Amino acid sequence: MTQQIATFQQVSKNFGELKAVDNLTFELFPGEAFALLGHNGAGKTTSIRMLLGLLKPDTGQVQLMGHDPYPDDQAMDAIRRRVGVVQEEDRLYLQMTALENLTFWLGLYGFPTKEHMDRAIKSLQQVGLENKAAVKVGTFSKGMRRRLALARALALEPQLLILDEPTVGLDPEARVEIRNLLESLVHQNGLTLLMTSHDLDEVEKLCERMIIIEHGHAILEGKLEDLRKQGKPVLSVELSEPLPASILDQLSAELSALPYVNNLKLEGTALKLTLSDHFDQVPNEVISSLTKHGIKFTGINFEKRTLEDIYLQAMEPEIGGASE
Repeated sequence: MTQQIATFQQVSKNFGELKAVDNLTFELFPGEAFALLGHNGAGKTTSIRMLLGLLKPDTGQVQLMGHDPYPDDQAMDAIRRRVGVVQEEDRLYLQMTALENLTFWLGLYGFPTKEHMDRAIKSLQQVGLENKAAVKVGTFSKGMRRRLALARALALEPQLLILDEPTVGLDPEARVEIRNLLESLVHQNGLTLLMTSHDLDEVEKLCERMIIIEHGHAILEGKLEDLRKQGKPVLSVELSEPLPASILDQLSAELSALPYVNNLKLEGTALKLTLSDHFDQVPNEVISSLTKHGIKFTGINFEKRTLEDIYLQAMEPEIGGASE
């Protein structure tokens, strides 16, 4: 059986009366891209700090590569060298060049001096900053600093890469380049990725599994493809022309009477039907009703649920307060 990169088993962490993490359980497997999602104050930062050994859980067990990350010993020092972290705040040395930032960082982690230059240049090439190696970081744009922060983490040649809002400050072209790099590292090099982000579109493109937490506890977890199948399907009918109010009223009454139609609404030129059941194809009754009323349409299909749809639906009963 493949050993997990990280595990949380019924982990809780309180700060006084504030419950930051509440009985949280999840696993992180080698070579996967995993997202930890939630509102600000949901418990994401506290969870990552416990994973890195910066906080000790009150109850439950955290393991990183088979070890308790909290003890400050030689075994954990070696493991931490296999974990790259890109925080939302880059914390770079602005008076140093890009290359100096990386070699200094590698020295702090105890890598042999003879390895510093090769590791630094390789990671700068990976993020497209090889031509800026001798340039002081204080002159860098926010996007360039973000890429350098990623290069700093990659210079460790990590087994686990933890990213906090990795695409903040990047232009669209740079986002695609970084995403392609991360996909390559995960799928070809076996890197494990743990990502937190409010950019759900970016998470959807990169991560195949995720957990959504709120008030410190998990409210939804699973593979994205499985989460798409949860919730109520929406059938979208793209109309060729506007519907007269009288026809729309008749159609609404007729379709709403079907036992599997929960809701019907008109959004622009699209008629949206929320169904209670999943169908392999468009129900015949819907087609018959549209045809009966002479309604012309250019397309009819089931909408693919986005991660944003999944996230917002999961959060609906949780809205109203935050903690961390």
